[in-house]
Amino acid sequence: MKKSLLFAIVICAISTVGYAAQPSMMPWTWGSTIQWNSSQDEVIPIDKPSTLLPACCLVSIVPNIPQPIVVPQGGSFPFTGRLCEICGSPLVTDVWWGVIFANIFYQQGAFLNVSLAGGQCLSATMTQPIPINAPLGTYTYVAYCGTYNTQKDDSSFFNFTVVGAADGNNNGWGTDAQRQAEMPAQFKISGNYPNPFNATTTINYMMPTAANVNLSIYNLMGQKVTTLIDGHNEAGQHSVSWDAANYSSGIYFYRLSAGERVFTERMTLLK
Repeated sequence: MKKSLLFAIVICAISTVGYAAQPSMMPWTWGSTIQWNSSQDEVIPIDKPSTLLPACCLVSIVPNIPQPIVVPQGGSFPFTGRLCEICGSPLVTDVWWGVIFANIFYQQGAFLNVSLAGGQCLSATMTQPIPINAPLGTYTYVAYCGTYNTQKDDSSFFNFTVVGAADGNNNGWGTDAQRQAEMPAQFKISGNYPNPFNATTTINYMMPTAANVNLSIYNLMGQKVTTLIDGHNEAGQHSVSWDAANYSSGIYFYRLSAGERVFTERMTLLK
């Protein structure tokens, strides 16, 4: 009864008052900027987005323009995202968002390890650009909170339509939150999360300049088991997921070469 009452109070407060972001509370890790029709796209086949019963995180995304949303190729639209803790206890969660087209999810961003105090809400207003070569048609914009790419505790979505008559010169996807993030000062791998993992983990790395990147996974025998990235990356902070569901438990290494820099890190798969 107390949990239900608290949930109702939080929902009413969100709809009538709103909450201001407190960025000092958030140790965010920025996600990668995904480019359309690129070999670096993270594409995840999914079912239609569903409204899930919230656990202790509540996520919402609301467009800041009237619906229905019709956007020309090369245009953009603003939206506000909000993340709340609704159980009354401190929470660390992940939030990620993107577009769905032809039943495939194209990730636009991710904040990992977001810390929330009991009953706290955080919000941010962002702009979503539409590339000039985006296919025409209806898209779904969706956000999730939970354990990144593993467990979805809550979701929120709305639809938008891309039409012709190009307006603007946007060349790729990726919200302005990533584009405005502080550029790293050096090439660096910031580890993978979770580690140990079962069966998906996310590798995070930073690049101060654009470079050709190769990210491959090796077993203990030094044999390459898969290549996650092999191509050009823009400067910035990047996240790449490895789904090891078809691999045996054990110790693996991931090797990242970016320009003339080479990094090797260890991770453990436990099933």
